[in-house]
Amino acid sequence: MSNIFKQANEIAENNTVPMSTAIEIASCIDMMRSGNVHFRFLKKDGSVREAVGTLQQEVVQPTLQGSGKELPKNLVAFYDTEKEAWRSFDVRRWLGYDE
Repeated sequence: MSNIFKQANEIAENNTVPMSTAIEIASCIDMMRSGNVHFRFLKKDGSVREAVGTLQQEVVQPTLQGSGKELPKNLVAFYDTEKEAWRSFDVRRWLGYDE
């Protein structure tokens, strides 16, 4: 089983999202590891948040500080390249990404 499907399984099992959504989120995470990805999710206030995020090692490494706390299983952390700060989104509020 590929890493994307393993991660999608974890997302789907730990949250109330369909497997198709979990696969899309896992694919987005995988793409962020090698570059910038434009995606959308609903903020807590119900507004749509458009983000350009990355998990590319050379970009995020200098920004890592960490609190030692593990994120809740429903959250995905990403580095927002436009705001130049770490952000997260709730997988249950995912809207999609641009390929």
